[in-house]
Amino acid sequence: MSTFPKASRRYALAIAALLVASGTGTAAWRMAANESVPTPRIQHPGTIAVAAVTANAQEPISVHVEFDGSVGVRHTRMTIVLNQERDSHAEPTPPSRLLVFLCGSIAEAVDLQNKNGRKVLWQRTLLDGIHASILGSLSECVYSPVVLDGAAPFRQEILTGETAAHTSNTAASKVIYALPAVVPWPRVLSVNGLQLSQLPKGSEAEVQLINPPSDLQPTFASPELPDSGVLRWGAALDSFADARSAYRLSGDLVDRHAAAQRDLFLAGALAGIAGGALVWFLELTLGALSRPTSDARGAGVSPQAGRSVRQRWRASSSTLAASPMPWKKRGADASRARARRGR
Repeated sequence: MSTFPKASRRYALAIAALLVASGTGTAAWRMAANESVPTPRIQHPGTIAVAAVTANAQEPISVHVEFDGSVGVRHTRMTIVLNQERDSHAEPTPPSRLLVFLCGSIAEAVDLQNKNGRKVLWQRTLLDGIHASILGSLSECVYSPVVLDGAAPFRQEILTGETAAHTSNTAASKVIYALPAVVPWPRVLSVNGLQLSQLPKGSEAEVQLINPPSDLQPTFASPELPDSGVLRWGAALDSFADARSAYRLSGDLVDRHAAAQRDLFLAGALAGIAGGALVWFLELTLGALSRPTSDARGAGVSPQAGRSVRQRWRASSSTLAASPMPWKKRGADASRARARRGR
């Protein structure tokens, strides 16, 4: 014989069904919510500009900028390489004096070193109230002088370090990059008394994303990547013809996407379990409310206790009608006694 009555067992099963439905339903909602996130967004990363001082740079200048593509980092690693290749048979030329500008977000908490390991010092432009179409507000720009010298045909300077500007953002299995572009400095603007000019004809810039996630699959690039499979953009630095303020790249992280698809499948399975447990809970609850007679019989109570008041009243009325009235019986007994005495 069971220790608990049937009603108690039914209530216990109903509570268990409710717990299963709520637990699996919550787990399914959380797993599905991880994938149904909005497309990641990222603010403008800023822009890099380069200018020559007093037009003393005669040979073309090439600027190559690399940004580290690691995601989930607090700072962005970057490297700026400035090259100048001279004709080995040409007459010696004086060193090329350049100014490198960082405008916008990329200028925030920037910490770079040159190829000799010395810290690069940055100065404000003091150009308040002046706005350029590509660079934005020039009061948010900082600059540092760079000198390309040496007798060798190949001159080079390297600035490497990090900036607090975020060049990437992720949401679930999606990732977006925004990389600063390299543009020429507006030639009509002098900075702190320095007369600037555009770079020599044939100067060019290149921006590249390095060390991206191994499972990155690009889906959109603005502008389009010139070389398929190479995360690199190029532009001329001797004019503003194809100048852009930033480069953008969106893509999917394949490994995360596969994990998200697995989570969605498990979420669907858990949702089915939750639905079945909820139906079970409703069946147990409604069954307990609709069978009071059977519950009373199972608890050891007389079946008469389960009848309605009207049914018991009808039964007692039928019993009274079938038996003789008590006063009628006493009257008949008295009449027979008087008849016996008269004899």
